[in-house]
Amino acid sequence: RNSCGERISHLLSSIREHNAITSINHTANASGDNTSPRGDSDRDLQMEHSLEESRRNRKREVELHVMEDLRPSYVLAYSQGLSTFCGWLFPHLHNVWVHAAVMVISCLLFSKILIRTYERGQALKKMKVSESVGEIELYNWARLSHQLQRTCAILWTVLVICYFFYTFGPMFFTSAVFQTSSLPMMVE
Repeated sequence: RNSCGERISHLLSSIREHNAITSINHTANASGDNTSPRGDSDRDLQMEHSLEESRRNRKREVELHVMEDLRPSYVLAYSQGLSTFCGWLFPHLHNVWVHAAVMVISCLLFSKILIRTYERGQALKKMKVSESVGEIELYNWARLSHQLQRTCAILWTVLVICYFFYTFGPMFFTSAVFQTSSLPMMVE
């Protein structure tokens, strides 16, 4: 019979070598010992498989959590991309109603960056900084991310205001500045 110490040392050496755990009875039978199997090694294998399955489940949970955390970022990226695409369509739209509909869609898509910036700012205010290095680093990354998003929101808002300025300004103001064809180039 194999002793308990032999089984433990066999399991530890298998784990160290990152190999699949072979049944101790197979190694005993290979060495010429024809004793009947006790079933302990099968339980060890089942335990190892259940641990491996729980590791896989934890990894899936982490991946799902990361996906949920990244979803708002992807939504923001797609909305900004579609809003920019609508802006690219404006010069090609000659119907006033179509132009107005695309303008409303574009502005709604654009407003997502303002909402997301506000949400990030609120989340940053709720963060508590402790003395641990990890939490301080996490807070600094969150603060930097919020500053970058705020900068993007300000610059995109300035571009939108400029677009409205040089598109609708000539309709309401008769000044020579608004009547030049190079107004978009000057504003941007």
